[in-house]
Amino acid sequence: MLYFLYKMSSSDLTSHNSEEDLSDYDEALDEVNKRIYEAFDILKRETRKARKEKRSLDKVAKKLEHVHFSTMVQLNVGGHLFSTSVATLSRDPGSMLHAMFSGRFDTKPSEDGSYFIDRDGTHFRYILNYLRSGQLVLPEDKIVRKELLNEAEFYQVQGIIDELKGKPFKDTLILSSDQRQTLINWLKDTMTNASNDYVLLYRASRNGWNASNFHACCDNKGPTVTVVKNGNFIFGGYTDQQWESHASGVYREASASFLFSLVNHSGLPPTKMALKDGREGYAIYCHGGHGPTFGGGADLRFPHAPNSNTCYVNLNNTYECPVGQNATTFFTGAQTFTIQEMEVFGFEKCICKHKGVEKMWRKMSSPKGPEEASDLPCDGAFEEVNKYIKGVYDILKQEANKVHKEREAFEEVAKKLEHVHFSKMLKLNVGGHLFSTSLSTMNKDPGSMLHAMFSGRFDTKPDEDGTYFIDRDGTHFRYILNYLRTGELVVPDDKTIRHELLIEAKFYQVEGIIKVLTPKLFQDSVILSFDQRQTLSNWCKDATDITNARDKLLYRASRDGWAASNFHSFCDNKGPTVTVIKSGNYTFGGYSEEQWDGSSGYKRAQNSFLFSLVNPSGLSPTKMSLRAGQEGHSIWCNGAFGPVFGGGGGCDLVISNGSNSKNNAVNLNNAYQCPSGQNENTFLTGNQNFLVTELEMSSFRKSQYLEDSLSDGSFEELYKHIDDVYDILKRETNKLRKEKEAFDEVAKKLDHVYFSKMLKLNVGGHMFTTSLETMTKDPGNATLIKMPSPRELEEVSELPSDEAFEEVNKYIIGVYDILKQEANKVYKEREAFDDVANKLEHVHFSKMLKLNVGGHLYSTSLSTMNKDPGSMLHAMFSGRFDTKPDEDGSYFIDRDGTHFRYILNYLRTGELIVPNDEIIRRELLAEVKFYQVEGMINELEPTPSADPIQTVIQPFKDSLILSSNQRQTLMNWLKNTPGVSKSDELLLYRASRDGWYSYNFHSCCDNKGPTVTVIESGDNIFGGFTEQSWESSGSYKSAENSFLFSLVNPSGLSPTKMPLKSGQEGYAMYCHTGYGPTFGGENYHDLCIFNTPNCNNNFAYLNNAYQCPSGQNAETFLTRSETFRLSEMEVYRL
Repeated sequence: MLYFLYKMSSSDLTSHNSEEDLSDYDEALDEVNKRIYEAFDILKRETRKARKEKRSLDKVAKKLEHVHFSTMVQLNVGGHLFSTSVATLSRDPGSMLHAMFSGRFDTKPSEDGSYFIDRDGTHFRYILNYLRSGQLVLPEDKIVRKELLNEAEFYQVQGIIDELKGKPFKDTLILSSDQRQTLINWLKDTMTNASNDYVLLYRASRNGWNASNFHACCDNKGPTVTVVKNGNFIFGGYTDQQWESHASGVYREASASFLFSLVNHSGLPPTKMALKDGREGYAIYCHGGHGPTFGGGADLRFPHAPNSNTCYVNLNNTYECPVGQNATTFFTGAQTFTIQEMEVFGFEKCICKHKGVEKMWRKMSSPKGPEEASDLPCDGAFEEVNKYIKGVYDILKQEANKVHKEREAFEEVAKKLEHVHFSKMLKLNVGGHLFSTSLSTMNKDPGSMLHAMFSGRFDTKPDEDGTYFIDRDGTHFRYILNYLRTGELVVPDDKTIRHELLIEAKFYQVEGIIKVLTPKLFQDSVILSFDQRQTLSNWCKDATDITNARDKLLYRASRDGWAASNFHSFCDNKGPTVTVIKSGNYTFGGYSEEQWDGSSGYKRAQNSFLFSLVNPSGLSPTKMSLRAGQEGHSIWCNGAFGPVFGGGGGCDLVISNGSNSKNNAVNLNNAYQCPSGQNENTFLTGNQNFLVTELEMSSFRKSQYLEDSLSDGSFEELYKHIDDVYDILKRETNKLRKEKEAFDEVAKKLDHVYFSKMLKLNVGGHMFTTSLETMTKDPGNATLIKMPSPRELEEVSELPSDEAFEEVNKYIIGVYDILKQEANKVYKEREAFDDVANKLEHVHFSKMLKLNVGGHLYSTSLSTMNKDPGSMLHAMFSGRFDTKPDEDGSYFIDRDGTHFRYILNYLRTGELIVPNDEIIRRELLAEVKFYQVEGMINELEPTPSADPIQTVIQPFKDSLILSSNQRQTLMNWLKNTPGVSKSDELLLYRASRDGWYSYNFHSCCDNKGPTVTVIESGDNIFGGFTEQSWESSGSYKSAENSFLFSLVNPSGLSPTKMPLKSGQEGYAMYCHTGYGPTFGGENYHDLCIFNTPNCNNNFAYLNNAYQCPSGQNAETFLTRSETFRLSEMEVYRL
């Protein structure tokens, strides 16, 4: 405005004085102009400041909506305390939190003013933050996200559920959103939970077009969806079976498989093509040299490198072709074609589904209560209204639907609000970790110590602060609480965490967690997959009673030796056993309840069986029982052979001496039944004679449970006494029976004898008078003893017969059995109470100690501190020193408390569980030396002669080939090698576990940095190191620090390191997809490992790139011959 006035003034003045001398005015006008500009600038600047301030105030005003001084709500979520506002909790009208504070439910705070919710509060802050800001920010951690989804489903916060639930096919570059939804609709029966997902396993343009690339990414990954793009056409297939690699190819049965077309040559809408009846066994074809192939015929086949080689379609062999469509051209307009892209998605199942949540809530906007829902208008009334006022109808129906939804929501909330325990909250202090829960949660497992603790049978009282103190490590206690709350165990797949949690679950006797975490049968197997272990366990349980049994790995050929003598030294006289054999890709074996020995003869074992888990025919896991009458030939024991099953006309399965290099044989149908339609010689491995690549033998042993409150000896004594009573009764009754017979005789003779108090006798006409006393002077005179009355005689006549005695005997035995059964119950109950009583020693209500270790707070007990009499902790509380607590009641120790929980746990349990991490172990060792806990020092401190780093990390600890001395030799060679870090070696690949094909090696080892290859061939052990990554490039790589080595050789030379020859660094290693690890080159490879090296001849030809030891033959130094086969191979990343 001032600027406008200035312009006007300036113009007027100029017009009036146009002919005058304006020189006097120019300076004045310039000054005025300058001042006006300055005023304008000041106003403009101040206006901007005001605007900014207004914007800031507006922003603050919005943010201050979150600052509710009079409506603050305090929440106690499983012991985690949160402060928020009613407005925040009401942000999602469809959530349980909104309903909880809507006024429709009688929710009252606890005594401390907080509202208690019996749920895990670890991730509740993410829920609150989402309600506050509308944004979900959380770590990229699968466990955190799954746990949070579980909580969001409980609280029914739909926005979080939508963000966290599975988004199938989200990473696709082929599918549109509509096409994704079509696939999801077809697959909805496979996705039973919000977080179920189909995730990208393989993209040809990213992972490589070779069949080996497909199999490396997709084999053994469960159900998959294959999506293919050819020009504008999009099609593919789903299978519920997993893909596998087989050299000769096998069909797999997959009854839920189907093909589909989303965009096709005919312009047909998206089409699903199901399996034809009876063709389920040909659903997919698994071959190591092919990509995904569907149907026998094949209906849809993708060869090696389908971007350049011809793909093929021929529907109606196994999958139905749409009616009216051409079986060969429906997909792309041609029978043969190449493709521009392929994607394979694998099914990922959620492990933390919340049982109580079966449907998601919609947002509730109606203010009406649930009680009004019963008065909703019926559809007929709506139709009537619709005739007159369509708009009213729409409004009414919309509002009625809202009320319906609100009623459903309230019913759901009512169930969930059972977790909101306002008056029954319990506060627990578990080793310094504070938790809040409810009595009902503690009582979920009636057999647990937690239930017993609050059952009223024990005098459990809270501490002064109202908490119940348990002297245990509380680090993982939240998993126990969550299990009791939901019935599901969600825990990271971390061995240390699971081990620690199992120890705690055993202490608290939470049987459900113990069952989940306790190692199952065949856990030590390097051959069996999880599913195969379960299958074999079920078969063994059917064959014999192994309930509560544990298995023990007796023998592994690659570890303990391949000779028959090794097998017998480990396995003879060890009771029921299971033999598991791997030959290439095939897995089979046998069970026998009879024990092995070296006796050279057959043994009878009627429950024995053979089995096949993976076979060339693609038959599902198969159990082969003994044939009728062949029980006496179940196994054959001979010290010169390994395990041999069957006999009669010939042995069904023979494992020879040195089974990795000599021929073993199979010839089913002698003693064991061959599956119908299968060849008895080739069913197991494809050949009658075969090599074993791994063999394991496990035995079963019963868990020991005390069953009786009285010992067996006591019961035998009791039974003996019962027998004695029975004998006495029988003897006395026999005496009574004889007496009765005598009475009967006398009764006949005494028909004429009449008694009174005085006895008068007429003896043949001679009269005598006497007394009863006189007549009974001689007890042996049967005629003169006191005669029974007729009533007494009548009772005697009812004496028990022999049958009655047998009946009595049955009852006595029955009573004995009942007594024994009841005694067992009493003993078990007493044992359980003793166990609980022992464990409740850890619940120290008055002897709790609070420790502040460098700012880390711990709670424990005096008895725990005194467990190690020689430690500083024992001395500290022995009374010999003047140790006093701080003002807050805690004892302060000026040390790092980061790892102090491991020390407390060791003192509590006597067991040291600590991660295999060099830094943690070094830091912990320093602390235990300070506290002088001798047992921990002994476990953690390296031996004086060893390098501390190597002792702690246990080099090559997972090796089945190397001895401890050989491991140390390798580490000594490697420790000064440039580029090699002193950290734990990681086993990337084991041939007997991961497969013998070269693509198995490359899929596990390519692009992994420096590696060590360790090879076993018979008794010889050798290999090589390279600091460069393996690849599938088909070229040599330079690696100047590479070397070959021999640890055991035919010449008996001590362990030998063979470095590169000068100038040969460029030929250090040869990378090719068709080869395994291959070292050296130019003229010949120094060490060449071929595809399937357990069957094919590999070779060594030293002195090309690597130095051969002086005086040794370059071809035979490693194995005695130029060509050789492998019995095992391992590759480690450094």
